Amino acid sequence: MEDPSAAPRSHADRPLAAGTGKLGGAPVRKRRLRRGLLLALALYALYAAGFWHWQRALLYPGTARAADPEAARRFPDAQVEWIPLGEARIETWYLPPLPKPGHDPAARAPALIVAHGNGELIEDWPRRFEPFRRLGLGLLLVEYPGYGRSGGTPDEAGIRRLFAAAWDRLAARPDIDPARIGGLGISLGGGAIGTLIPQRPLAAVILLSTFTDIGAFAGRYGLPRDLVLDPYDTRAALAGYDAPVLVIHGRRDGVIPYAHAQALAAAGRHATLHLHDCAHVCWEPERLPLWAELEAFLRRTPLLPASVHQD
Repeated sequence: MEDPSAAPRSHADRPLAAGTGKLGGAPVRKRRLRRGLLLALALYALYAAGFWHWQRALLYPGTARAADPEAARRFPDAQVEWIPLGEARIETWYLPPLPKPGHDPAARAPALIVAHGNGELIEDWPRRFEPFRRLGLGLLLVEYPGYGRSGGTPDEAGIRRLFAAAWDRLAARPDIDPARIGGLGISLGGGAIGTLIPQRPLAAVILLSTFTDIGAFAGRYGLPRDLVLDPYDTRAALAGYDAPVLVIHGRRDGVIPYAHAQALAAAGRHATLHLHDCAHVCWEPERLPLWAELEAFLRRTPLLPASVHQD
């Protein structure tokens, strides 16, 4: 009589080897999925940590530029002054209005505090801004910490203190009317002027190719806003500002999309928006009717009333 236990088993009766067949495949797939998720999280954490570490190098590339030691000598009327900022000294240039026939030299002049773009130095701008001086405006060009010949390290907190000190220095000049000081910011400089808006009275603000806030760019790259060290929330600053604002931007700006300009203009209570068919350097005077737009705006503000300085 045959022993039933010795009978050959069918394939259905045989135990499944580990990791094979329907019963073993599900745990394997789960383990692989778990390992894949952990690897993706590790790579994202590395990506986010790299952004957090290098963001200021990306935001302030002008720190890598060397200043021309002879630059100020090319502008004989430039008055170079230094503002203390902690242990650092920050370079500023004051350029007085250009004299016009019939101008009273004892009269106090209006002025603009100027903040340049992130890859520039103050020496790049005196000649470009000469039309402002011909209109009767003084200009205070403010360098950033760590840029050119200035000491220190750039960050939003330091720049906020710096521009408040620059306003104080300008308002204390006997040849400047403190009630007619405005701010002009170019690209990153718009963020710098934005830090000044809630700190000191500005008669008008001009923003050229400027962003709403740096946190908006973090979202474009899949990063949370909380990682941004220097947010420069210019839109929030404009929301509480009750004076004229001019926003100029290019529709083909690939650095700061023009939607930022639209949002800034919507935030300002008295804002004017000009969009042009140009890229990020939309404010170059040879590319746009920039000075006609600026002059028309200024004559609607306390900085340059229509009855003053007409040719």
